[in-house]
Formats: sequence, structure tokens, C-alpha cells
Amino acid sequence: MSLTYQKLPDPVLRTWEVNETNTRYEYYQAQPSDNALRIQFIVLASTNALVAVATSILIYSVVKSAHLRVNPFNWYLVFITVPDFVMSFCCLFTCALSAPIEEFYSEWMCSFQSMFLTFGLCANCWMNFFIVFEVHKLLRHSNYRRRYTPPKRTTVMKQAFGVYLYAIVWGLLGIFRIDWLPLSTSLWYGFYCFPQEYDLASTLFFWLVLVPAIMGIPIFYVTYVCFDIWKRNLLPPQGRRRNLAIFFVRLICVYFIMWA
Repeated sequence: MSLTYQKLPDPVLRTWEVNETNTRYEYYQAQPSDNALRIQFIVLASTNALVAVATSILIYSVVKSAHLRVNPFNWYLVFITVPDFVMSFCCLFTCALSAPIEEFYSEWMCSFQSMFLTFGLCANCWMNFFIVFEVHKLLRHSNYRRRYTPPKRTTVMKQAFGVYLYAIVWGLLGIFRIDWLPLSTSLWYGFYCFPQEYDLASTLFFWLVLVPAIMGIPIFYVTYVCFDIWKRNLLPPQGRRRNLAIFFVRLICVYFIMWA
């Protein structure tokens, strides 16, 4: 396996050159005009600057306040926000470096972006998994009039660090070329780098292994829990548990809408 650090090659295909003779793999690699790329990089750099500031304020607020640190659910907020901060902060510099030259900055930067995007997507999805699991558990206990014990802060931290480690592994697999693994990072539409399909084997691996592993399983579970809460009418009519559940459901909905 190897990493190369050099300027990306010139685009072999532009978006206006794509036609019915091109394969779906070539379509992913088609790039818009240099000016369009520059505008996209500027817009995304500006957006990520705002996101980086907002997420850093949220993280600092919880970590700094002794009152907020006591509640383990606030630590879930911190650990689901950290990947967003990492992605927005890193993407800010990636886009800022790429905008002046009207193309993606370098092959090294492409590998780096693939790693932090994969990490951020995977970590966010799996942190949502654990948050939804805990909220679902809270609501079921409330519905059956059983005592609910929130997770300890150490438990939340162990879950988060386990998720982060898992996400880092997938991020690294996308940039280190392993001969027997049909997984490789490429530039999508001239704009961002992420593991990409390039033949039948890579397509099967992408959709049957990569996507389920980093986001498919958590999304399926979240969808099931939302349906179960609605079907069984698990939300209490009033009280702190209802407010907590609604807060996290809104958080998760915003997260999926933003990614979409």
C-alpha cells in the first residue's frame, strides 16, 4: 500500500463532454469549469468557517460548564459535534487552498480529505446510533413504568472513542491502497475526495460493505426506532423525558437533512 503526494492530474473529462457513451465511473470524474469550481470552493469554505465556529462554541460550552458536564446526554452532544468540527475545520482549509488555483489542491490533500470526510460521516452516524439507542431505552422504560438509569459519563466516553477508532480505520482504508481490497479514493466531480467506484468489484464493495458499515446500519436502526416510537406512542404526554426525547429526535432529523 502507498500514498503519493503530488499535484492531481488534469481532468480527462468535463461535465459538458459527458454523453451516453461514457460509463458511470467516468461520470463521477467529470469536472465543471474552473470558474465553477472556484465558486464552489469559496462557498463551501465560507460555510465551513461558520460551522466550525458554531460547533466549537457548543463543545466549549459543555466542557467548560460544571453543571452541563454532569448530564451524560450533554456528552453525547459533544461527541456527536466533534466530527462535525473536524470536518468543517479541515474542509475550510482544503477549500481555501483550492479556490485560488481553481482546482483541487493536491493528491496529498485529496487523501487527507477522504480520510476526514469518511471519519466524520462514519462517526456521526454511529454516534447517532448510540444516542437513539439510549433515548429509545429511556422511552421504553418510561412507557412500562420502569426506573431508567442514564449511562455513566465513562460509558459515553468509551462508546465515543470506540466509534472514533472505528471511523478512523475506515478513513485510513480509503487512502491506503491495499491490493486485495477494491477500495480507492478518487476526486468526485473535481470537487471533493472520497472512496469511489471504478469497476464491478469496487461497486459491490462500495454498496454492500462500505456504505452499510459507515452509515447504512445506523440509518436503518434510527429509522426503525423512529417508527417504533410512533407505532407504540412511546413519547410521554409531558415532562422532562418527553422534552429530552424530542430534543434528540430533532437533532437527528436535522443531522440527516443536512447530510442529504
